[in-house]
Amino acid sequence: MRLPQLTACPVCHSVLSERVAACPNCETELTPYYEQHEAARALINQAANAVSRGEMIEAKRLLGDAERMLPSPVEAVEELRTVILLQEHRLEDALRAASALPDDCPGKPRLLDDIAAASERVENAKMHFNLALTAARQGSLADAAYHVEKTLSLAPHLPEPWRLAAKIALKREDFAAAQRYLSRGAELFPRDSYLAPLAAEIKQAK
Repeated sequence: MRLPQLTACPVCHSVLSERVAACPNCETELTPYYEQHEAARALINQAANAVSRGEMIEAKRLLGDAERMLPSPVEAVEELRTVILLQEHRLEDALRAASALPDDCPGKPRLLDDIAAASERVENAKMHFNLALTAARQGSLADAAYHVEKTLSLAPHLPEPWRLAAKIALKREDFAAAQRYLSRGAELFPRDSYLAPLAAEIKQAK
């Protein structure tokens, strides 16, 4: 990740080949601008650490603060925003953002590879989910359980497989497993309105 550097005078845009106290061309005092870039770099590094901890809201806030300190778009900010989109499973947005990065951006090839791999996982997850649905409708509950487990291993960020897994376990009268799937689904998707009726159904069946 390339962090922002002050490489030109913000006033006259003369190229700065080294750090100097004042612009050789227009004599603008540059120390405040260097300090501004240093502060922005610190914020970007903090944002990267927040991403590694899974704190995406904090990372977004830090990136916004860094961006407001600098006069033009910053590659490192856009690169980290792309990483956040990928972590949030917003794959189409992530692909657009990664494609817009400069071709010489060091992190661009890996980002594109990671997005392609994530997209493939989601497609495979959807395939197994459909197979699980079909098997469940046909009464092949063991096959349905196998395919829904594959779905969850590939795409645990999708809410529908957790519901289906709980329903399949309920049909198999594996109430403990049904409760585990339901609890995990509620933890991941606390606003999922489908889970409350399912919880009542499991409770009644026990």
